[in-house]
Amino acid sequence: MSASSRPPVLALSVLLLAAGSSAAAQMPLPRVDYSAVLRVSGAPAPVRVAHHAGVLRSEGQVGGRAVVGLLDLASGRVTLLPAGGSGPAVQLPPGTPVPGLADFDLRAFALGPARGRSQVAGHACTLHPVSERGQPVGTACVHVQDIVLAFDGTVRGHAVKMETLSLSIAAQSPAAFTVPAGAGSITDWLQRLPPIPGLTAPRQPVP
Repeated sequence: MSASSRPPVLALSVLLLAAGSSAAAQMPLPRVDYSAVLRVSGAPAPVRVAHHAGVLRSEGQVGGRAVVGLLDLASGRVTLLPAGGSGPAVQLPPGTPVPGLADFDLRAFALGPARGRSQVAGHACTLHPVSERGQPVGTACVHVQDIVLAFDGTVRGHAVKMETLSLSIAAQSPAAFTVPAGAGSITDWLQRLPPIPGLTAPRQPVP
């Protein structure tokens, strides 16, 4: 699926980075560990995310299977972990879309100067305009610890509205954000599959 065709729930880019500059600039990483429950337009249920040391963990459904995604916010690299350890971890190149997870490559987004104050889920936040490659896309409300608590706008042609329902700023277990040893690329993963005609094996001639 191309970036322009992804549904609104996948345009979670703005919630994963934060503000802190008086002029538009690439968003810095959140400053603290936290976990949150989010309501996002297009999502059938609240979305659970957590952050530790520049890595965002999200839980979702990919192809009907429960999957955990680890997004390195600095590089945009995504690692997929089958829930419950039922399969190998797979690392995807930066910017690879994974429908069902909060995995969007965030590095193109920036915040402008503060434009007011608000409160979301009982936490004070500052309102900032958000831009992508210099083009306005919406408004975010950002916690003092560089956590985006709410966003309203249009990203890649999709209307997106996100609001934090609950936020806990607390230490997270580093193990939950660690890429397992032996995690392979998507190519490695495909090579482990049984031969699939037309995908992982040459097409068979028609008799």
